[in-house]
Amino acid sequence: MDTEQTTRIHELIGKINELWISGHTDELYNYFSNNVVFAAPGLNRYLKGKDLCINSYKEFLAQAEVKDYQTDQVNVDFFQETAIGTYHFSIRYKQGGETFHDEGYEIMGFRKFDNRWLLIWRTQMPVKV
Repeated sequence: MDTEQTTRIHELIGKINELWISGHTDELYNYFSNNVVFAAPGLNRYLKGKDLCINSYKEFLAQAEVKDYQTDQVNVDFFQETAIGTYHFSIRYKQGGETFHDEGYEIMGFRKFDNRWLLIWRTQMPVKV
């Protein structure tokens, strides 16, 4: 794929993260496919569909306050009408009176529907800090 499409996926990853961190989770409906799947770390649990996936962000934000969230090492690969974005993330958040720092890698899969890229799959691979 061309640089324009790579830039678009970079922008989508940034926008999705910006929306959930800022609490604008209802806007995520514009960026997720109807059948989006979130695979929990370890791939032992899956959420399927926009509502369940977006509610997972809402539930996290109801319990935690994000203090800092950073991404780097963004890479995008294309396979016809599918794009895979991978990146390193680092998050600091406060929950239950304690502050936590998690980091790892996230994988987001996108598919082109009617000339529009939508999220179809997401998982995280945490690393110990």
